[in-house]
Amino acid sequence: KSAINTVLPPGIIVHEELFSPCGYSLNGLIPHSDHYITIHVTPEPNFSYVSFETNQNALNLNEQMLKVLEIFRPNKFLLTIFTNELSNEGKEVQKNLWDLKICGCRRTNLQFLELPV
Repeated sequence: KSAINTVLPPGIIVHEELFSPCGYSLNGLIPHSDHYITIHVTPEPNFSYVSFETNQNALNLNEQMLKVLEIFRPNKFLLTIFTNELSNEGKEVQKNLWDLKICGCRRTNLQFLELPV
């Protein structure tokens, strides 16, 4: 009913937990790779929290992010992208996501952090 399955790539191996009184956790492994997806949901009356994390390649991250936002319809969200200076693909993903127009949302902050080696 939640449409979470529309965010998952085909063939993913999923382990789900539903917590009482509330909460949901999904950990998924993409076969024949080291890629994963995790989704955690904590619905609370005054403060709900959803996290979506993946280390997939750049093929469908824009589409996945938009689906996650469509499913959970947050009032606010934080997008964090980790990459390194040698990853041209990672830099391109960052640029594409930062430039993406998301209906109904506006960027209020953008930070770039370079950690010392």
